[in-house]
Amino acid sequence: MVNGKADGYAKLYYENGRVSEEGQWKNKIWVGDYKYYFENGNPAYVWKFDETGKRNGMQIYYHENGNKMIEGEWADGKETGTIT
Repeated sequence: MVNGKADGYAKLYYENGRVSEEGQWKNKIWVGDYKYYFENGNPAYVWKFDETGKRNGMQIYYHENGNKMIEGEWADGKETGTIT
């Protein structure tokens, strides 16, 4: 915590002990690499955030079985380019 705000690397867990999400907090927002997981431990999505908390860069969504579902580029929090 810095000045009463969450700041630093964070890991949140499901009741079964597996990680539910992880990433870097800064001033109450996610910044940098962020991962959210299904309860079975497989990734649900992998995102990148800029310093203002907007999604930027490659964003990937997965099916619960671990197969990739959607992949694409984001800029300034919005889809840009081709989403596959």
